[in-house]
This record gives sequence, C-alpha cells and structure tokens, in this order.
Amino acid sequence: MRKTLGIFIALFLLSGCGSEIQSETVEQITLNYWDWENGGVMQQEETITTKNKEILNTFTDAINNADELEEGKIITSKPLLSLSMVLNENEEKNYHLWINTNGEGYIQQLQPDENKTFKLDKGNVEILTMFLNEKENVEIIDRSIEFEK
Repeated sequence: MRKTLGIFIALFLLSGCGSEIQSETVEQITLNYWDWENGGVMQQEETITTKNKEILNTFTDAINNADELEEGKIITSKPLLSLSMVLNENEEKNYHLWINTNGEGYIQQLQPDENKTFKLDKGNVEILTMFLNEKENVEIIDRSIEFEK
C-alpha cells in the first residue's frame, strides 16, 4: 500500500508543465495584458511580488498542474496575456495564457525553455478566471481557442 502511494505521488509530481516550479523560488511574476481589438498593443502591465504570495502560488499551481498536449499542437488564437516568471538565481520562465468564457484554459511555454502547449486544469481555470474578472479593462476570451490544423 505504501509503495503504491509513493508511486502515485511520484507520478503526480512528474506530470504537469515541464519541470515542477517550486513556489518558494518564485520572486515575481509580470503579467502583460494585451488589447487585440486595438492592434495588439499592451493594455496594461502588472507585477506580482512575494508580498502577494497567494497570487504567485495561483499561477505556479496552474502551471504545475497543466497537462502537456501532443507535440506540435500550436495555438493560433491571440493570448489573453503574457507572463514572465522570475525565479531565484535570475532564472526566467515565459508563457502565453489563454482562458475563454467556455472554461477552457491553455498555457504555452516560451523560450528560453522548449516551446510546448499545455491544457490547464479546470479548477485552476476557475481560480484564474476569478482573478482576471477583478481586473479593470481585462476581458476573458469570448470565443473558442483555435489550433493549427
């Protein structure tokens, strides 16, 4: 029983968006919200620091719980936002985030890491949606998220 539980925990920790990001290593996250209706200009920028650990953990959990899609699965829809995560040791991780009104959420890992696309867990999509709905001038994507064919 104990061995089975250990294997389950190991598999759980190995799944998700690449390697697990330890929340205590996240120093800050910068969110760039895009306004695609007006030519794709950056609408606003928000920096989240360790003073707001709950929100840092929200994004870290969403990334860690995401499931990788098949290789070559590329999203063609414009992202809701771009995020840059600064970790200890000056390591940086970059992502695009899509969340739509149908409750779908995706994240795409960007350089310097290998480009990969991940589907967000429904629970994390709900939490991120609540966070984003509190923002002024930020609207959840109101159409299906499209992929290359």
